[in-house]
Amino acid sequence: MKLHTLGPEATDSYKATMYLREMYLDLEDAEVVLHSSFDDIYRHLEHEQGDLFLVPVAYRSAQSNGNWADNNLKYSNQLDIINVFKLPIMPLMLVRNPDDNNGKAVLHPSTKQLIKEYSLDKGRKLNLEFVDSKAEALAKFKGNGYEFAIVSKDIYNIDCEHRHDEIISEYSPTMIWCLYRIG
Repeated sequence: MKLHTLGPEATDSYKATMYLREMYLDLEDAEVVLHSSFDDIYRHLEHEQGDLFLVPVAYRSAQSNGNWADNNLKYSNQLDIINVFKLPIMPLMLVRNPDDNNGKAVLHPSTKQLIKEYSLDKGRKLNLEFVDSKAEALAKFKGNGYEFAIVSKDIYNIDCEHRHDEIISEYSPTMIWCLYRIG
C-alpha cells in the first residue's frame, strides 16, 4: 500500500505521515510517496485506487483555486475519509531580509492570513508569490530577491544560520489532518 502526501521530507505533511506510521501498525510498512504538490495527487487519483492520501485541512493550492474544503466535496466519490487527527506543525516564522526592500514575499497560500495581518498593521502593500510548500518558500527566499517569507522555523534555523534576517513573528499552530482511502 502507498501513502501519498506532499514532499519533500522537510514538510509538515511528511512529518504527519511518519506520525501515522508510528501510531498505526497497519501503516508502518506503507510506502510513502512524496509529491511536489497536492494538486499533483488530486490530478492522478484514478491511478492511485486503494492507496492512502494524507492532506491538512488548511490546504490551499498555489497552482489552482483548489483547497481542502472544496476538494473534499468535489472528490467525495473518489475519496473516503478513514481518519482525522490533530498534530502540531513545525513552528512558523515571518522573516524579513533587510537587504531587499522590494515588498516581495514568498509563501505557501495557507499562510497568507499571517502576512496579510502584518501588511495591514504596517500599512504596506506586499507583492505575494505563492509556492506549493514552506520548504519551497524557504529555498526561494534564500536565493534572494524577496523581502519576506513565511517558513518553518526548524528548517530555517538549520539552513540559514549564516543569514542576518529579521524575525518579525513566530507562530505555533496545530493542524487537523485528513487521511483518505482513494477509491
